Amino acid sequence: MFNLQGSEIVVILLLALVVLGPEKLPDAVRKFTQTYAELKKMSTGFQSELKSALDEPMREMRDTANLLRDAADPSKLTAEAEAERRVLDDADVATERITEPSPANEWAAPTPGTADPSRNGATPFEPLAQPGDDQVATPGDPRENS
Repeated sequence: MFNLQGSEIVVILLLALVVLGPEKLPDAVRKFTQTYAELKKMSTGFQSELKSALDEPMREMRDTANLLRDAADPSKLTAEAEAERRVLDDADVATERITEPSPANEWAAPTPGTADPSRNGATPFEPLAQPGDDQVATPGDPRENS
């Protein structure tokens, strides 16, 4: 703290012996060492409080700097773009598989605009004719016998 060497301390003690005398010197040295220890303890406490107060903002600044460094890294940007492109390509392939009916699957939904023979020529978006509708009876229709 004071950056004193051994020879300087000896000179100060001899000067204090001459000024204070042999009776008061031990008490003065004790008080000085107690004061020095108290100052050192206060200095250490202040340093630890300052360090703990600045630790959280410094950590946040380091994290932000790391995020910026990672965001500006061309190799990571390229890798992320390629990964995103692969995901989109896989999604497109999966969508194509879902929307294309398989010819071997007899339960596949008819494509819009084609007639379904079980619906009497109705397109998939037209409602089926229900019995009792105002339709003309055709030969062999059960409504003809009533």
